[in-house]
Amino acid sequence: MVAGSPQGRGKWWALAAAGIGSFTTTLDGNIVKIALPTFSRVFDISPNSAVWIALVNYLTLAGLMLTFAMVADRVGRKKVYILGFAVLTVGLAFSPLAQNMLQLLAFRVLQSLGAAMISSIGVAILTSAFLPEERGKALGIMSVTTGLGITLGPLAGGFLIDLFGWQAILVARVPLAIAGLALSWMGIKTAPLPSRRRY
Repeated sequence: MVAGSPQGRGKWWALAAAGIGSFTTTLDGNIVKIALPTFSRVFDISPNSAVWIALVNYLTLAGLMLTFAMVADRVGRKKVYILGFAVLTVGLAFSPLAQNMLQLLAFRVLQSLGAAMISSIGVAILTSAFLPEERGKALGIMSVTTGLGITLGPLAGGFLIDLFGWQAILVARVPLAIAGLALSWMGIKTAPLPSRRRY
């Protein structure tokens, strides 16, 4: 069965992979923004400088999503999606080791590269995995996971910072990223690459 085949339970594995990708990447924005005052204090930087810790994520996503979507069409969506989770996991795991703002920004760029790979093709994975009459339901479920990520970000961020410190908002998402990697490996089948026209 190739990627995108609507047969059996494979499509639900693909939905799980796309859903956790959407949840994990949208969770980032608000969970980090609520920590900006903490970053400002911990790294002894101005509030204006601390904003870059959140802003770098949006800039990377805006600048690279289209590029990664094109790369995925050439090398395969599964490869790019799995690589995205791997890069995100590494970035999240090393971020708590940052000793200053520049180091944290570097790790944040790494996280954002992974998030851009994931975000660029999540919808494409669903539309190829489900029959046309089922896509509305699948995309609706994915929209719910996106909304949950946006909504739970401030709540989870405030809770984790109060109890465990700023490192927790990064470390706590490592299991999510690993789960996304595993679901992507199992749930997204390798599809044949589109043929390229020669002119």
